[in-house]
Amino acid sequence: QDAPGNEHLTWAFAVSGIAEKLTGDSDIRFPEERWEQVLSDWLRRLRDVITDLGLQDDDWYMVLADESSEAALVSVEIPLAEMIKRVAPAIKLSCNTSTVISDTLLSIRFFRAFDYLEPNLDAIETNPYLLDWVKMSRKPIRTYRCKAVLGRSKNLYDYYRVWGWRNHQHGIKGTGVWAYSEVGNPWSKNQRCVHYALTCKHKSLDQVLHSRRYEFYREGVDDFRYILALKDAAAEAGPEAINQAEALLQEATADILADLNDTARCEKWRLRIAKEIRRLRKP
Repeated sequence: QDAPGNEHLTWAFAVSGIAEKLTGDSDIRFPEERWEQVLSDWLRRLRDVITDLGLQDDDWYMVLADESSEAALVSVEIPLAEMIKRVAPAIKLSCNTSTVISDTLLSIRFFRAFDYLEPNLDAIETNPYLLDWVKMSRKPIRTYRCKAVLGRSKNLYDYYRVWGWRNHQHGIKGTGVWAYSEVGNPWSKNQRCVHYALTCKHKSLDQVLHSRRYEFYREGVDDFRYILALKDAAAEAGPEAINQAEALLQEATADILADLNDTARCEKWRLRIAKEIRRLRKP
């Protein structure tokens, strides 16, 4: 919470597979009424524990599944989300599906049940209908990426640093990381998820190491802070400044995305944006 900027730290509780796990070997089955009562009791106890830790409802949210297909949304994730909202409406829910639901009524149920939507950025850029569909929800939208980016041939600058600029291009205001440190022990022979990890534990010291990926991602987040700071400064200065700021950001986005091998472009435009922020805020 002491980090620079105006971000609010929130905790994500992933409960994938809860429909099978919560009742163990009993004869209670999702989504029958008895299962809903078990869920209600469990959620009440969970919130008590979280409250005892000093967290309020706005400090955390739940993730129910990972990259659900339309069939999984219809059969499990949407009914489970609706059930949670019935028994504990204050709990925030997030969904990272990149599936466009074809049925209108199911789409409405989906949009009502979830508080945040987090489609895959690469799916958005290959499916021309996905972004339009999720924007119909009028819910906060952020993106995630989970391609394998292992090896010197991969463009980490494009994958992580330019991420914020791609979001800005699509009118999206946030990013989500899968996974920040899901790596196990990178010093062992088990290299599972090492190509996703942004941090890992030092080989011998009790310290956290930041990867080059994390440095790219962190700088990309800072780029986005500059974008928002420019918009805020322009809004205070009036309509003409707003138009000038938007023109500057459009020019910056086009230039950065025009050559993803020129790793100096983000820095060049950050400096130009910083100068414009200072000019607008000059007494």
